[in-house]
Amino acid sequence: MSEMTLSELQHLAVKEAFAAYYSSSTQLKKDVARSILQDAAAPATAVLVAARQLLGPMFLAYEPETLWLELDPCHSARDKLMAAIALAMTPSFYWDYRVFGATTHALNDEIVLPADVPRCTAEQMVWAAFEAELLLALTESENENTQPVYDDSVKAYVAVTLFTEGRVLPPTGLVFADEELQRLLSPEALVLRKEIKEAWEARPKGTSLETMSRETSPVGIQIQHLAATWAYVEARTERLRASLAGL
Repeated sequence: MSEMTLSELQHLAVKEAFAAYYSSSTQLKKDVARSILQDAAAPATAVLVAARQLLGPMFLAYEPETLWLELDPCHSARDKLMAAIALAMTPSFYWDYRVFGATTHALNDEIVLPADVPRCTAEQMVWAAFEAELLLALTESENENTQPVYDDSVKAYVAVTLFTEGRVLPPTGLVFADEELQRLLSPEALVLRKEIKEAWEARPKGTSLETMSRETSPVGIQIQHLAATWAYVEARTERLRASLAGL
C-alpha cells in the first residue's frame, strides 16, 4: 500500500492529469500517446490526454470515424475515449443507469455490450465515479463546468448492487446511493452501520489488506469489503499516474 492516503493519492493524480491534459505536445509525447492508445489497460483519462496530444484541443468535436482513422486505437481505448467524450458532451452517466453501467465497464477495461444492462462490482463503480468526475473536470469548457447530480435510477442501480454483494455501508464515492441502500437493509444491518464506520475510521494508517482480511465477525467482513475497494481503487489510481507520466 502507498504511504499516502487514498484521498491524497487521488488528489495528486488529479493534479497530474490536468498538467498532462493542458501541456504542449512534443514528438516524444506523441510517441507515448500512440502506445497508450494500443494499451487495453490504459485508464480512460490517459486515453483522453493521448488523443489531445495527437489531435489538439478541438478533438472532442471530431466525428468518431475521424477519430478512429487518425488515432487507430485498440478496442478498449476506443470504448474509453467514447465514454470520455460522451461525459463531456452529454453526461447521461449521471441520470441513465444503463449508461452508468456501460460507462463503468468501459472505465474498468471491460467489454461494453450496449444491448445489455451491465452487472458491475462496487469496486468498479467507485473507480468509475472518481474517473467520471475527473474526465468531466478536464473537459469543463465543453460542459460549462456544471456538476451533474445522480438520478434516482442510478442511485437505485448502485444500491441494489451493493445490497446484492452483502454490503451495508457504501464505500467512499458511492455515498450518493446510501439512502436507497438503507431502504433495502434489515434492522439488524442498520444497527451495524455505526460500528462499521467507527472501526473503519479507527484503523491504523498503513494497515494491510491481508491483516484486515483475517476478521470474520459481521463487522470484520464489512471492513474487508471496504478494504478490498480501497485496494482496487488505489491500484487503478497508481496505474493512472504511471500512464500519465510520459504525457
